[in-house]
Amino acid sequence: MAWIGRFVAAKAPELFVEALALAMQQRSDLLALMIGDGPMRPQIEAQVRALGLHHRILLTGLRQDVPQLRAGLDALVFSSDREGLSIAMLEGMAAGVPVVATRVGG
Repeated sequence: MAWIGRFVAAKAPELFVEALALAMQQRSDLLALMIGDGPMRPQIEAQVRALGLHHRILLTGLRQDVPQLRAGLDALVFSSDREGLSIAMLEGMAAGVPVVATRVGG
């Protein structure tokens, strides 16, 4: 599974990390990518380390091969709390990748 976006408050990357930590209590074999960059990246890196998920979540930074990475995913997760529909979400759906997203209203 993967999270794709800018590491900014509106996209709530910390929520994705928290959700993965909870999911791993049931499925310890989960692996995840966080694709992107932004001002919250150091905070997310610290959160991943603090939760002991550094071996389960790979923060890839900006990538030019997102379509190839996306093709191998089981799911895309969008944890935004203020964004209704992202381009990455549309691209994932167009590629046939299941999307899990937070309810943001609107």
